[in-house]
Amino acid sequence: MGWYVTEGSAYSPRKGAYRVEISQSKEANPKHYKRIRTLLTNMGLPFQELDRGFIIAHKGLYERLKPLGRSHEKYLPREVLDMGSSNLKRCLDAMIAGDGCTYTNEESGHYGNVSFTTTSKRLAGNLQEIAIKLGYSANLKLEKRTDKYAEGVRCYYLCVSEKRVAPWTNWGKKAKKSQREEMTRYEGKAYCPAVPNGVVMVRRSGKHVWSGSGFPELG
Repeated sequence: MGWYVTEGSAYSPRKGAYRVEISQSKEANPKHYKRIRTLLTNMGLPFQELDRGFIIAHKGLYERLKPLGRSHEKYLPREVLDMGSSNLKRCLDAMIAGDGCTYTNEESGHYGNVSFTTTSKRLAGNLQEIAIKLGYSANLKLEKRTDKYAEGVRCYYLCVSEKRVAPWTNWGKKAKKSQREEMTRYEGKAYCPAVPNGVVMVRRSGKHVWSGSGFPELG
């Protein structure tokens, strides 16, 4: 699933034909290529191996993956997000290998700092949820690309860190010089959710933090 939402597509070239393609260059990324091939083999799926990736001819797989959207609409289904930590880690690893840049300690398997890019707001939120469930901090921000290939395209950048266990806003000497903290007067209603254990997660401008609930006994 992780490979599909970052590197895959589902299409029907003609009536009665169903295809799922996972893109991965055999020459540029031999380790990822071998990893996907091993995965497909272990799953028992019939696939065609190409230098640019893999094509799986399977109607059931096509019908399962096609509804997950195209490009800027892609997302992970809730049953995947609710899996156990070991499966979530495998999904996160595949997604980062597909559309991320990582500094990972290969011996321990732990993340240092990871950046992930997608045009899908929903997928970015999915990955942030997975990272949080695995105990990582994950900052999310929206920017428009300025390169000539996709100028003006809205992209979501997610920075995942295992070293920092809380969101960060002012970090580094340059950031401290360019950013300013101040109190802002607010007029209006303020809402407080009530949950059984008295702890909720809130997110604003792509940054998340655990917070206490005002009235846990009402949950």
